[in-house]
Amino acid sequence: MCVGARLKQGEVVGFSRAEQYLTCGTGQADPKVLHYENGEPIAKDDTIWIAMTTRGYDPIPASHQGLYRYNIKTHEWALVGDMTFDQGDGVLRGWHATDIFYRVSGDNQ
Repeated sequence: MCVGARLKQGEVVGFSRAEQYLTCGTGQADPKVLHYENGEPIAKDDTIWIAMTTRGYDPIPASHQGLYRYNIKTHEWALVGDMTFDQGDGVLRGWHATDIFYRVSGDNQ
């Protein structure tokens, strides 16, 4: 978050409050809850994990797939990781709009 003001010499500004929100359309898009292969959300200790396209400050290549932790009781969010891939050329690229699930059966087919 960035809060500021441009002031001329001798001018003063005050802030009594600043807030930041995770909202679709302003920085995140395509939210998807991480889930088991049967569709059940992965949850532990009042926490779920969500994958969202996280927009960068530059064009689409600056965006990446952010992995967020969300506590359903305290409503606290945390960015805990991101997903990138390499096409074999050493350049990391961000995933977008990913649906991540855990396959319990162990069958990799």
